[in-house]
Amino acid sequence: MQPFILRERQYSTVVFVYTGFYETDLDKMALVVESMKKAKEILVADNGIGEDLNINIFGWKNNELAVIVQLKNTHKIEKDTRLESIIEAACILRRGWAIDEFTFAAEGYCSLKPAETKNHDLAKLFAVKNSPVKECLSFTHIRSDDHLFISVPYSLNLGKNVNFSDALWYPGGQVMRDITYPAALKGALQLDAVPAANTIDKETYFGTLASGVMNAGFVVYYRDDM
Repeated sequence: MQPFILRERQYSTVVFVYTGFYETDLDKMALVVESMKKAKEILVADNGIGEDLNINIFGWKNNELAVIVQLKNTHKIEKDTRLESIIEAACILRRGWAIDEFTFAAEGYCSLKPAETKNHDLAKLFAVKNSPVKECLSFTHIRSDDHLFISVPYSLNLGKNVNFSDALWYPGGQVMRDITYPAALKGALQLDAVPAANTIDKETYFGTLASGVMNAGFVVYYRDDM
């Protein structure tokens, strides 16, 4: 497997990924988790502890990573607008690239004691002394028939260091607080894929698709050999 680095400094995003074949959901999740942890470490080291990663969507085709899109200025956009952008991009990825699985990565909060914090605002509880709520990177892997949710709690230390705890994983995502984005991605997977005709130049075809994703507010990195 060959590594490659994706950077977009203007929008506070850095991603490390490896090309190759990833057969299981956990294989795919492991790749994305480690990539985003490294991105978070670099972002904090470069810009300070107040920086959060943008939303990232990893698109898989036949168990290979085909495309990554990153929503520019994620945290300055209202939620409804973010959702519209994600739906538009997901539909393009599904129909144009024939993406058959998504992995959604974002910043958030998680509870180490979900039963005790049920129905409470995790963002507010995070500020309480000795709170079981932690900042985290959250990941949802979505197939047309299932999904898997993982959160990786972290703390920020002096010296611009990020301390990650062990990943918490939940089959089916029973503890997910907000399923809006995963539901939108799963809905896109129900669409029919429309692969490029053999007569169309692939560079032109995928470049046109990428332009559509960019118009929806994303930075896009993709392979045009799939």
